[in-house]
Amino acid sequence: MFRKIKDRHVFSFAVIGVIQYILFTTIGMFMYPGGTYLNPGSDRYIFTENFLSDLGRTVVHNGTPNTFSAILYATALTLVGITIMLSFSRYGSLFKKDNVNKYLGYTLTALGFFAGLSYIMVAAIPSNLNRPLHINFVFIAFLLLLMAVIVLMVGIYRSPKYPKRAGHALVFTVIVLAGYVALMFFGPDPRSTIQGLEIQVVGQKIIAYFMLSSLGLQAWMARRYLVRFGELEYEEEDDQNLIST
Repeated sequence: MFRKIKDRHVFSFAVIGVIQYILFTTIGMFMYPGGTYLNPGSDRYIFTENFLSDLGRTVVHNGTPNTFSAILYATALTLVGITIMLSFSRYGSLFKKDNVNKYLGYTLTALGFFAGLSYIMVAAIPSNLNRPLHINFVFIAFLLLLMAVIVLMVGIYRSPKYPKRAGHALVFTVIVLAGYVALMFFGPDPRSTIQGLEIQVVGQKIIAYFMLSSLGLQAWMARRYLVRFGELEYEEEDDQNLIST
């Protein structure tokens, strides 16, 4: 029973983590002093030209300190990282209990941990202080998250009792995530032309908010599953453990 309640709270926290990221980054955009890669003299956040990570810069492109937006962005992304680490460590407990799914759960926990840690590192290393390291952690975070989502999808489809609509939703998420990974590696250079900048910026925002919405939906569905079926399943597991002892 304790584990059921604990898992349910983890998934509730994941939903809150998604909401706070959208809220904090939106506020940060309004508080951003201005400046983009190709237009450092702008005096505001330009939705199609400023990356989300611009919000985390300690000093923006026009030379103005960016304390308030940077704190909001770092807080929001750190909480997202923690959300990913916690929630992906718990999905395995919802899978059908067999040897394959057991190892899928272990893999999911590891991928979720390192993906979440990578997002935390993105938040901790502003792009204006160490851009190469910041970008490397962005690449690592999205690649690991893509692999984690694929493993989660496989585990869901291998679990007869778990709602298959959750797996169907993840199929689309995998396609979108894979497309963005391809855009990051093979897309236009955002610092060469305004068109390249806009493609990368808009692509980032679409995938970031879509990805978070998808993870929030998965957490909400997992919580509903626990509320409806979790107590019975955990009681059955406890009874089996008592019998085996």
